[in-house]
Amino acid sequence: MIKKYPLIFILAIILSFVIVVFNYYIIGAQNNKQAFIKKEKNLSDENIQQLLDQAKSEYYQGNISDAQTKYEFILNFRPNSDIALKNLYFITKEKGNIVLSNNYLRKIIKNNPENNYWRYKFGINLYLENNIKEAILVLEDLYNTHKINTT
Repeated sequence: MIKKYPLIFILAIILSFVIVVFNYYIIGAQNNKQAFIKKEKNLSDENIQQLLDQAKSEYYQGNISDAQTKYEFILNFRPNSDIALKNLYFITKEKGNIVLSNNYLRKIIKNNPENNYWRYKFGINLYLENNIKEAILVLEDLYNTHKINTT
């Protein structure tokens, strides 16, 4: 069989080799990222601020995906970073990913339960996501907490 189809056999060997090498590099890159995150778990506030500044700069230069990556990276070290969460909300909404932007809104609201701006945004986003029942509940709750008794 090898003599009959030598080119196919050689191509199969080359393809197998490419797949093995590709998997080796992918797994290695993932392991390196995990090792880096473990090693750098205690980034200083100054380093976090530098990353925030870089992400902001990337965003305003039009490199929105790079900015998103940096903000997501920051959340590895500061999961409750209001700046990163809020900017990720705006980026994901701008990209049209309402579901992901709602996930960021949930975290923002969890960190700032009294901030009605974010509760309002969440209600509107739920509506845009066609989650009408939950949107009504969120917006009604927001309305009822600010209802003025006129009697």
